[in-house]
Amino acid sequence: MANGWPPPWWTPPEGRNAYLPEDFYFADPSFAAREAARVTSRCVARWSDHYLAHRDTTRKEKREGMLPATPELREQFIDELFDWFGEAAAFKAMGPELSLRLGDDGLLDAHDGFPARLLLPAERFQELQVCLEAEGLPADLYYPLEQRHEIVEPVPSPFASPGARAEEGQPIDPSTLLLGCRWYSPRQWAARDAAAIAALTIPSEEERRSQLKNVAWQLQMALHQRAAQLREPGRDPRTEELLEIEDLTMHVAYLNMVVLGSLGVPSGGRLYPRATAGWAGVPTALQTLESVLPALRRLHGRGTICVMRRYGINASGEVTKWGIELRLPDGETDITYTAANGVLYSPGSEHRVLVPRGVIVSLEDGALPELIDTPRVKQISDENGGREFAEAHDAPFSNMSLFARADGVLVWETAYVRHCPYAVLSFRIDGRSGAVLSREEKRSTAIFEGWAVAR
Repeated sequence: MANGWPPPWWTPPEGRNAYLPEDFYFADPSFAAREAARVTSRCVARWSDHYLAHRDTTRKEKREGMLPATPELREQFIDELFDWFGEAAAFKAMGPELSLRLGDDGLLDAHDGFPARLLLPAERFQELQVCLEAEGLPADLYYPLEQRHEIVEPVPSPFASPGARAEEGQPIDPSTLLLGCRWYSPRQWAARDAAAIAALTIPSEEERRSQLKNVAWQLQMALHQRAAQLREPGRDPRTEELLEIEDLTMHVAYLNMVVLGSLGVPSGGRLYPRATAGWAGVPTALQTLESVLPALRRLHGRGTICVMRRYGINASGEVTKWGIELRLPDGETDITYTAANGVLYSPGSEHRVLVPRGVIVSLEDGALPELIDTPRVKQISDENGGREFAEAHDAPFSNMSLFARADGVLVWETAYVRHCPYAVLSFRIDGRSGAVLSREEKRSTAIFEGWAVAR
């Protein structure tokens, strides 16, 4: 799946190479995808000893265990497994899943459906190619990860209205185009119509803003209309729906008047009050904790804050919105709250505990941790190569999160990120001493072909 897996920074385990399905074949409705999956699985099963299979992605029907002892019996077993999977129709959306491994090493990964991704030593991949050709399938049905191509080019927006989306083989509505990073398999790249793509016209910023103005104004009028309906004589206006509509109307009106300037209100003005905890400027992490602790105590009484994740960050690298993860005393439940400008937003999102964590701050104790605060964390990151990396790779400071390890060590994670072509520099910093615990750079493994349009 050239546009799905793996992420651009991923590298295969030592001793194995990653091979991706050639979407030029698998995207063709007439291609025998089920037979290709069966032949591939039969061949890889020769080198595997364990399997995990689900009949479809609902995962209600499962089979798992050791494979038979000999390669011949393993191939027969795969045939039986594919009979259990069902016919070719099952290999569309919500189709079967299969993983094959040797010991702890995954070899075939279709855990989220076929076509599979392969993790094989080079010599095993060559054997697979021989196997594919012997069954009448192309030898390049899979290709090495490093042969994937990456380019910035006009792509249809996934958010376009259904009526504006182009059907297969139909012209694309230019108003739905935006710049995106697209991945191509080798055969897709060879078949790519560069001239046709170069002829596509991206709407200007003025055209985009005009389009948004029209839609935002229509939404604002629709909200006013609904509010008027809820206030009709004989109706009790004290409803949750009206309260939500009034809040949303203020945001849409701000968008219309200030951001889009449709009514001439000076940029930077304020039409309605913003949540504030009273801090001058954007509150730091410690200031945010000081502000939200009383509210969390009233809500829960007991519990421990174990993670603070960046939810929103501004151009200055200040975190404007945090995700605060609270672990309840039962040790089995986490609740994540959003805090914006030091103000807690409720309700939180409840989920099961996934990993052991230490304590940033206890609701019962209430004492703020001995912690280097966010401005200093960014300074440390900048001074250890972050500033130079950001300038060299056009990779802004994009992440700042704090977590407590199970051994009690508080760790800051920061990162400078460029998304296309992918480049990231990440740090782990001791939350108390400020020592840099790790520094890691990752780059895209794809062949970057540049920009299909002028920047």
